[in-house]
Amino acid sequence: MLITGGTGTLAALTARHLAVTGRARQLLLVSRSGPAAAGAAAVAAGIAEAGAEARVTVADVTDRAAVAGLLAGLPQACPLTGVVHTAGSSTTASSVR
Repeated sequence: MLITGGTGTLAALTARHLAVTGRARQLLLVSRSGPAAAGAAAVAAGIAEAGAEARVTVADVTDRAAVAGLLAGLPQACPLTGVVHTAGSSTTASSVR
């Protein structure tokens, strides 16, 4: 499952919900700042605690070539099963766990 705006508050809440409910075991959190975003490590840790694997990566989803590259780099063993668009929130998820 790919979540845009992946280090924002809404993305963190959505990812945690997907992990806790068992609806996703592997999550790709995509944001313009990627792992350098404030709270990114905490978001990934919270998802891991909920039972899923989270990978935080950098990409601007408004850039068609960046998205194509992101999708082309997905491992065959982990196919894309869905996309949740949460980009646009201006807050970070450092306190969401």
